[in-house]
Amino acid sequence: MKKRSTRNKQAKTNKWARAGVHILFWCFSLLLAYLWISLEDAGESGQFAKFVIHTVILSNLFGLFSILLGIGFAGFAAYKLITRTAYDPKKTVLYSIPLFVFFVGLGAFLTKDLSKNMMDVKHYVTGHIVEERVVITHFTIYENNHGEDGYEYTFSDGRTFYENHEGNGFDDITVGQTYVIRYLPETPKLLSIKPAE
Repeated sequence: MKKRSTRNKQAKTNKWARAGVHILFWCFSLLLAYLWISLEDAGESGQFAKFVIHTVILSNLFGLFSILLGIGFAGFAAYKLITRTAYDPKKTVLYSIPLFVFFVGLGAFLTKDLSKNMMDVKHYVTGHIVEERVVITHFTIYENNHGEDGYEYTFSDGRTFYENHEGNGFDDITVGQTYVIRYLPETPKLLSIKPAE
């Protein structure tokens, strides 16, 4: 009889522990959603944070993980060879080189415009942000792949500019009016758009 009551107590404890984990998960998810939404009103720094989180990190997550895995294999093999703890040094080298090449090559294939994105991160940190006065001749709002509003701006010089994330003032556009836009030069990622004074 005593064993049964102990099992029941453990089952109840595990049930509450699992419920607590679910509650913590949902609270954390709501906090992340709130922070993501609040980035829209944070100005240029919020738009840059969205760019880093979504475009640089999340879009390239599998590629970055694969590159780190390849470097990890090479580092582990080098550690085993340097400390002379490898069981068979020749096999260690023969297995680690193809694994390194495979995972780093796979990572390079899976990353999307990572070099341009990293250049834009450098440009933002060093203050190299392009600022232009433009006249918008056509403006369209569309829904992007993530369910957010995306924006298409056509300027008087014929260039078309796409922005896939919502931002403060990105949709408050009057066709034919002059605006001051600030964006990152490589991608181009729109940071702010304001009416010219």
